[in-house]
Amino acid sequence: MHSNRKNYNHDRIQQTMLIILCNTLRDEIYDPVVKLATFTDLKLTNDYSEARVLVDTYDRKNIDQVVEALTKAKGVFKTALANQLEIRKIPELIFEKDVSIDQSLEIEKLIHEIHEKK
Repeated sequence: MHSNRKNYNHDRIQQTMLIILCNTLRDEIYDPVVKLATFTDLKLTNDYSEARVLVDTYDRKNIDQVVEALTKAKGVFKTALANQLEIRKIPELIFEKDVSIDQSLEIEKLIHEIHEKK
């Protein structure tokens, strides 16, 4: 029972962090490069030391530039988390390109090629 409660709290904190980050991006960030970002997921380590934030953009060719700009602006995001979360230590934010979309496109391309060969 205690394990389920712990997982629930962990999941709830992950979801809350993602909402706070999205709201901060919308309301407190003015850098046009950072504004191109969309947060697709957040993975919080079990010890709450790191949060990996998966990032995507509408214009995929700018993704590396956007991730770099987000990393430079992470202080704004950490401040928002500190002000709105009730946890002892704010996790280190690590912004990463969401590769799941690229992988899906590659799989779709391979399937299409297989069907064309038939």
